[in-house]
Amino acid sequence: MGNSRAYPVFRTGDAVEAWPQALRLNALLEEHDDEVTLMADLMTVEDARRTAAVLPRAEFNHARAQADPAAPEIVDFGSDIATTEDALLEPELPLSVLHYVPPGTVEDEFVRALGRGIASIGLSGGWPDDAETDSGGVAAYDGVEVVFNGDNVNWSRPADHHTVFVHVDKRATFRAPRNSPRSSAGPYWGMPDTAGEGPGSCSDRAGTPGRVFVYGQVLQRFIVPPSASGRRRRRGW
Repeated sequence: MGNSRAYPVFRTGDAVEAWPQALRLNALLEEHDDEVTLMADLMTVEDARRTAAVLPRAEFNHARAQADPAAPEIVDFGSDIATTEDALLEPELPLSVLHYVPPGTVEDEFVRALGRGIASIGLSGGWPDDAETDSGGVAAYDGVEVVFNGDNVNWSRPADHHTVFVHVDKRATFRAPRNSPRSSAGPYWGMPDTAGEGPGSCSDRAGTPGRVFVYGQVLQRFIVPPSASGRRRRRGW
């Protein structure tokens, strides 16, 4: 989604609940990319094995660079997670994975395999034009992303909840409907977080809007309010 601006629109303690909400928002995109981006930090041996089983063709790397004491080169992770013994896999942690899959293939299994590390699913596309506000989508920046175990798209704030973001062009801003619920346990409509921007990364900090991107009233119909289900939400995974 390029160097976009990301607005948090939904937060919940239930990862299995966050993903369907992202799909509801994704259905509003006029254009859809033919690939879904899966990313995860794997903190334990069990996390690594579950994710490798879901993504057997993915390339896994060290989440933090590891150097060989006998040489200046950075050591790559080249082991087969499925066959490596626990005692040999443990020192390699944490691992990370970035993998692209066709939509509607392994996303559900990926969500169920998540551990406590930060992870995300990115759905790129283009928002439809809005004649009322003279706003339009920008395919390079538009999309929906759900960040698991994290509070922002830069992965700088681990959390015990999961956040769905709407991505738009940096010149646009996302305006929520009036009297929208603002709860960390349910639908969350608001301005971007105050985390800093990293080079080449998405932004979730507020800026001076160049044009207004209004989809609040439409998006609200696709988000299930906490009171609608009548069920108590679980915290954490």
